Amino acid sequence: MKKRKLIIFLASLLFFVPCYGQISSSVDKRFELMSIVFRLAEAEEYTDNSVVAYMRDVDEYFSEYIDHPLVVYTKEVRRQNKIGFDAVSLLAFYLEIEGNRLTLNKDADMNAFFENDFRWSPKIISHYIELLDRFYRDSDFEYFFKKHQSLYLLSEENFDLVLNDLDLEWFNSFFGTPISPKIIVSLCNGHSSYSSSLKMKDGSISVGAVIGTTMINSKGIPQYEGMGSSIISFIVHEICHSYVNPIVDRYMNRMLPAAETILPFVSEALLQSHYSSAQTMLYESFVRVCTLAYIEHDTLNYGGGDVYFHVAASEFSGFIWMQNKLNFLASFNHNRILYPYFESFMEQLAVYMDQLADNISLEASAAKAKRPWVTGIFPEINSTVSNEVKEIRINFSHPMILRDGEIKKMLDSDCMNPIDSQAQIKWSKDKKTLSYAVNLEKDKKYGFILNRYSFQSNVLFPMKENFEVKFQTK
Repeated sequence: MKKRKLIIFLASLLFFVPCYGQISSSVDKRFELMSIVFRLAEAEEYTDNSVVAYMRDVDEYFSEYIDHPLVVYTKEVRRQNKIGFDAVSLLAFYLEIEGNRLTLNKDADMNAFFENDFRWSPKIISHYIELLDRFYRDSDFEYFFKKHQSLYLLSEENFDLVLNDLDLEWFNSFFGTPISPKIIVSLCNGHSSYSSSLKMKDGSISVGAVIGTTMINSKGIPQYEGMGSSIISFIVHEICHSYVNPIVDRYMNRMLPAAETILPFVSEALLQSHYSSAQTMLYESFVRVCTLAYIEHDTLNYGGGDVYFHVAASEFSGFIWMQNKLNFLASFNHNRILYPYFESFMEQLAVYMDQLADNISLEASAAKAKRPWVTGIFPEINSTVSNEVKEIRINFSHPMILRDGEIKKMLDSDCMNPIDSQAQIKWSKDKKTLSYAVNLEKDKKYGFILNRYSFQSNVLFPMKENFEVKFQTK
């Protein structure tokens, strides 16, 4: 029996190619093609891009194809089937380009593809691939891609500088399976990042992460080092999806009732990140706690404050239980002899989700109490005051992070912003009152907006919404 188990275990390792050395990134033709098509279809997640010169080239080169049958059909399936975001990268991973023809990978397990994403269907895929192949040739996409090889190469070189800090061996020690991920740098993917996996008919699996580009250097070339440790957490997050999603699937029936109880309490916040189902909430919740486990492990690139920051980011995104879940996961780390890998601890985590569902109203109340709000402001909103007032005072419910925050001008308003970029600011000792020095004019209307994300409590929670201020002088 022991010999049989050993053979099964060794066979399972053949599905992944171990790699603990340096990995490299690539700009993948299939992903650029799909991203550009969805940009032409005006998918907002593929139009918010940072590589300005490249986007200008894209728009100019493909301008005559905005009414191509593929673009028209893309708009249709996006509207009817909500195809966008990660559904785009998932299909790209299953594509194959040989010569001047584009097809589905003939060795890919398409049953696994359709099980992984309900938005695509065999009928849609059949017609979509036909039109995508036609677009690839009609637009001479190969020419466009070759024309930008130097940009792609520089992007890859800059990204590879970041990959030096990625600890691949951690994935093996945490999940029990070595991995050689395909890291794809996308210039037309907007600010989003996605996980991708390709399952073949022989059972082998390739996993990858598609990382969007959010920064450029003075020459307009994508730059990643300036993003600090956050870029590593993006990569880890997306790679974790390839591990975690199949594990969660195996426990989905067990955990779904609890997830459906939890979802109504956090759905408003989750929808801001386009997470709309209990299943998606489970995937993302477990991936985030695994990413936090990596951050705790990687003391070379992260400190304790980084863990705190990422926990807060998850909690105000709707995963209000994240700190408690991370605390519970510590029992896994302290009992690795009993639970050698993450999946062996899943039954305990499933019970944790049951308990979370039982107490979700308390968790929601505790999370709400972490959000700061404006308790008072002088001059009061819609009041009339003397122009001799020399400061604006804003009182908050919680001690705040000591910074000036972002003051936004009111658009479509005749109100002047009384706070300029050089305004002197001062925080009270209890960190609850912020004062701005001002010079007001007579008979003027004033107004400004406090950006919710720029005003955070000392536990890193932002305000629930932007806060508008209006007053006038006499």
